[in-house]
Amino acid sequence: MEVQNLLQWIMIALLLVGSYLGVLHFLAKQAVAQQAFPVVAGILLAIFGVAAATLVYASHLIGTEFVLLALLLLITLLTICSAVLYLIRNFRELNLGMMALLLVYLLALAYVTVLSRGTAGDHSVSLFRTDLVQSTLRSHSLEPVKHIILNMALFTPLGFLLPHIDPETLDDPLYPLLLSLSLTVLIESTQMMLHLGQADLTDIVANVLGGALGYLLYRLFRRLGFSAEDKDD
Repeated sequence: MEVQNLLQWIMIALLLVGSYLGVLHFLAKQAVAQQAFPVVAGILLAIFGVAAATLVYASHLIGTEFVLLALLLLITLLTICSAVLYLIRNFRELNLGMMALLLVYLLALAYVTVLSRGTAGDHSVSLFRTDLVQSTLRSHSLEPVKHIILNMALFTPLGFLLPHIDPETLDDPLYPLLLSLSLTVLIESTQMMLHLGQADLTDIVANVLGGALGYLLYRLFRRLGFSAEDKDD
């Protein structure tokens, strides 16, 4: 239980840091905030510090698991509302084909990571799977880290498809990273709470790296002139 509690707190910390960076990135693009950005960043850091202290206090009252669940629900709700507002404002400029592919991918991701899982099997909770790296070095084979490679591959389409939807706005490495982080924490938390599989920090790192790899592939394709918007120029 101590490892599970620690993992939950790490997930909460990652969500808070990701949210802080996301809001800070948004404010940095605003003309008004740019004039006093250090002050804005400091005030925002203080607000998130108070929020973190509040979550620590709440965990003593209702438990860390419920704090994590409440934070996930809040971030999910805010993300959905932001996405809906963004779609309403920019619908005509969006690549609808890529958006459809992203929605299909997200549905497939939900099925593979949660809906298709059963309650039977290993439900262990751990942090970093250092044993996998040690096994790889001893056996000189990638088989022990196959799980990590598959997790990276699972999130690579997210980083590749997201900026294709609106290159003018979403061509930013922070967006696929934050979305990958939020989704993987949501998935790992769901698996942990519903006993649908193993939950560990290694999967979170692998998934975020997969999202980053997808964005790098997107940039590579643009540089090579394979993107739709480059062909139209």
